[in-house]
Amino acid sequence: MSTLMVNWTVSNANPVRIHGIYYNLISEGNIAEVTTNPYQQYSGAVEIPPTVTRDGTEYSVKTIGREAFSGCSSLTSVSIPNSITNIEDYAFYGCSNLTSVTVPNSVTTMGVCVFSQCSNLISVNLSEKLTVISEFMFSGCSSLASVTIPNGVTSISNYAFDICTSLTSVTIPGSVTSIGLDAFWECSNLNSVHISDMEAWCNISFFTSTSNPLNYAQHLYLNGEEIKHLVIPNSVTSIKNYAFNYWPNLTSVDIPNSVTRIESGAFAGCSGLTSLVIPNSVTEINQEAFCGCCGLTSVEIPNSVTEIGINAFYGCSSLTSVVIPNSINIINPSVFKDCSALTSVTIPNSVTYIGHDAFKNIGIYNNMLDGVFYVDRWACGYKGEKPSESLILQEETRGIAQEAFKNCTEITSVTIPNSVTSINDYAFAGCSSLTSVTIPNSVTSINGYAFAGCSSLTSATLPESLTSIIDGVFKDCSSLTSVTIPSNVTYIGSYAFFGCDNLMEVISLIENPFDLYGSFSQFARNTLDNATLYVPTGTKDKYKETGGWKDFQHIEEMGESIDVNSIEALYLVVKGEDGNIIINGTENNTPIRIYSTVGGLEGQGISSSGQTTIPTNLKPGTVAIVKVGEKAVKVIMK
Repeated sequence: MSTLMVNWTVSNANPVRIHGIYYNLISEGNIAEVTTNPYQQYSGAVEIPPTVTRDGTEYSVKTIGREAFSGCSSLTSVSIPNSITNIEDYAFYGCSNLTSVTVPNSVTTMGVCVFSQCSNLISVNLSEKLTVISEFMFSGCSSLASVTIPNGVTSISNYAFDICTSLTSVTIPGSVTSIGLDAFWECSNLNSVHISDMEAWCNISFFTSTSNPLNYAQHLYLNGEEIKHLVIPNSVTSIKNYAFNYWPNLTSVDIPNSVTRIESGAFAGCSGLTSLVIPNSVTEINQEAFCGCCGLTSVEIPNSVTEIGINAFYGCSSLTSVVIPNSINIINPSVFKDCSALTSVTIPNSVTYIGHDAFKNIGIYNNMLDGVFYVDRWACGYKGEKPSESLILQEETRGIAQEAFKNCTEITSVTIPNSVTSINDYAFAGCSSLTSVTIPNSVTSINGYAFAGCSSLTSATLPESLTSIIDGVFKDCSSLTSVTIPSNVTYIGSYAFFGCDNLMEVISLIENPFDLYGSFSQFARNTLDNATLYVPTGTKDKYKETGGWKDFQHIEEMGESIDVNSIEALYLVVKGEDGNIIINGTENNTPIRIYSTVGGLEGQGISSSGQTTIPTNLKPGTVAIVKVGEKAVKVIMK
């Protein structure tokens, strides 16, 4: 809302009474402003003259001042002259017996709450020169039956007509470009909206669903004819937020190739809409765009679409099948939630992320037996009692959706097949009994907090294919003692290993360490002070000079890559048969652990009688990290 600032010199210290009306007289320009009656409320019929004379000087009545008639409950009518250009805030607020008013075309601005709470105001004619319907202008005018917004108004502000419970009809001109927060809230008897320009209507920016009078009216008229089959003009490029929401009489819609975006809530609640063809010009379907279209049985989503927003098709309870195009990488949360008839879903390989509840309560889930809930080879959750002990995912599973197994507190181990490429946010968060997990090399992305709060997890294998360890992936895994960071990792997010209070060994295979200060608190202070950071041979100085890594108090290089030669007190013999590692020359009862370069524990044992044989599945030519006691060496299998 804009405020007009004017420097006026008032001729009188106090308002003056002229023919029963009080004025502030401004000598500069000889202007009179109607003001409040300081002694009693105005009542009955009031006629404001265009000019008044005082002490021989004529003043032009230009303004009805702030609160001039506010609370005048006995005021029954007011005549506003063509000299008035400005009606200020609360001018007629609470004039509960005012039944009609005409605002002349001379008026260009009206403040907030001008007619608010005029509970018996039935009709109003507004100035054709208005450009803004201000906030709360007609709020609580519970008898107002119809209103025509003048052509020239560009903005209907917040709460302008809220709680106008008798309002049955409203006419919106093509000049309007925005309608504010809850502008028509609780206009429960509104039954018709009249427009003359469909292109202009499609381009109105509605702040919320209750900004749109159609939310209550449910009948839209274009040039006097009710619309049931909607044809969007070819000139429209974007269907704006809430443009047609909660319009149950809409049965079909033609969207032209000019449209590139269908914005939030554009067709939400259009329960009469049965089928939908989205043209291949559309690139975005925003959140809640078709939410609650319970009659929609089919929808064609073209390959041009790159984004489908949260709740876009939530509650489309008659939708039976959907094919996600190859252009989509992310299926956002609750996109198809409560699509109870949805029994066929095709998800392309391009999808790497499925948000929580994206397919909750769809037909596939409702019709399945208890167990892991799959949607086209994506594990999206579990039906029935939460799984206990071992969780084994099907071969050919391609991804694990956000929160799929969150807080499954009785799972102790998870088998993830080599087909999985994506593990989404919070997938196993809060699985407090999970002790170990092996992540295959097929996985290219593990999203934030995927294993956060897995407080029994002691080891985890990170695949060499991983390039980023995202925020909070292992946060609060308080039993985790060792982790190996693959060589291809170029980013470690905030809190990735924060709260891992027993993490005493960090093996980094990164040859060229990157600055960790771009994020924060990747490792807890306890880890930085007490854990040993093992780094590749010849890189210790690099790590000591690199932000974040240099905060480790104990940094050691791993042994050089060798074959079967002695290393200090150790004599290592690596035989190719069956992948065994045979170690000679160790003291008895020395713990020995064998890791792959991606951090997987491949074997372990305790030395005895000077020789220890530890079987592994490592193949010839691969590199093993052998940890004997507190010394780590890297050897090449033969």
